[in-house]
Amino acid sequence: MAQFGRMKKGILIGLVLCLVVVGFLFLGGGGEERAIEKRLDALVEQVEKDGPASKFEAVGRARKVVEFFAPEADVEYYPRRRLPRDLDSMQGAFIQAWDSLDTATVWIQQHKVELDASEENAVSTFRATSQVKMNGEQDMSDTIPYRIEWVKLDGEWKIARVEANYVP
Repeated sequence: MAQFGRMKKGILIGLVLCLVVVGFLFLGGGGEERAIEKRLDALVEQVEKDGPASKFEAVGRARKVVEFFAPEADVEYYPRRRLPRDLDSMQGAFIQAWDSLDTATVWIQQHKVELDASEENAVSTFRATSQVKMNGEQDMSDTIPYRIEWVKLDGEWKIARVEANYVP
């Protein structure tokens, strides 16, 4: 009977250890790779739009969006279409584009992150599907593979380069 109690205790300890490991990996672990995934998720959240918004909100979001980019970032947002390289012009382009949208939704799939040995630079690849509605028109949707070069500046991951239609 005592052996059965020890077995139960051993199983319980094993389950608790498994839960701790899984929790660490999925909720707080992953280090720099997870930090980059969170940055991309936060950027997507700023870009999405679920209905009419004020000019004030557009300006606020634009300010937040440019904070994700390194100075002079090279951003190809659609194949052969680039944003201006200075952050002020990038902010203006975002406001203009975001104002023309009724709604915008983005889904990120197959996101992979590779850090360099210094853990100060990284590359992530993924597929982004976007669905937008402009000027009351029918929804438009597209899926594009992307490659992003990240650089760690002042302890925060910033986007240095975006390549649309990336094929490994």
